[in-house]
Amino acid sequence: MSLGGGGSNRYDAVIGAAHAEGVLTVVAAGNNNGDACRKSPASTALAITVGSTDRGDGRSSFSNGPCVDVFAPGRDVPLIVLVLVSEPDQAAVISMATPHAAGVAAQILALQPSLTPDEATAALLCFSTKDIVTGLPADTANALLFNNRFDAEAAVCLEPAPPSPPSPPPAPPAPPFIRPPPPPPSPINTFPPSATPPYWRWRPPPPSPSPPTPSSTFPPSATPPYWRWRPPPPSPSPPAPSATFPPSASPPFWWRSPP
Repeated sequence: MSLGGGGSNRYDAVIGAAHAEGVLTVVAAGNNNGDACRKSPASTALAITVGSTDRGDGRSSFSNGPCVDVFAPGRDVPLIVLVLVSEPDQAAVISMATPHAAGVAAQILALQPSLTPDEATAALLCFSTKDIVTGLPADTANALLFNNRFDAEAAVCLEPAPPSPPSPPPAPPAPPFIRPPPPPPSPINTFPPSATPPYWRWRPPPPSPSPPTPSSTFPPSATPPYWRWRPPPPSPSPPAPSATFPPSASPPFWWRSPP
């Protein structure tokens, strides 16, 4: 479409609908040396916006920017003049840059009919010669239209894109959480070395009973059990003589009074 007007994004809905149906749209950047981002349909992102160059590959003084995808010859190009019937003394011409780009896009789609609008746009930009246009405003794409599909370097632009690598397999599911067993209970007493779980409460044996304290002196040969020992009673003393006996007398004594 070699037309333009004020205001941005006014043709977005129409061009977007065509794009969704597989139709590629090529539009002019505009011819008033202004900002193409503020013009319509030049500002529509889904269209190929084309700027104009002169014979020296410089930007035409009237061509807009910077919302331009590619530049094409649009000045000093031989034209077919359309004479209006109502005004036979005047002639009207249209920009030739946009028809140049539309023709290359048509050739690409003729060679690769299965291309989508985005893929055809990428191929057209791939064909273009980079960094050759002079006199561009800042932030303007520097690409000049080129359509020699027999060029070895340009031919790769029509090669099918390599297939996308397969998606990685999904990660295996995480194993279910298993709660670890509780640690064994701590022993509450000292256990003998041979004890193994499960533990039963171990108590040391009671101390041996101490022997009873003796209540008397026991003979050395006495052993438990002890019985209280008493010494034998003393021997009775002989009776005292009641009289004087002759020395030769010996008991038993019988006493007689002298005659």
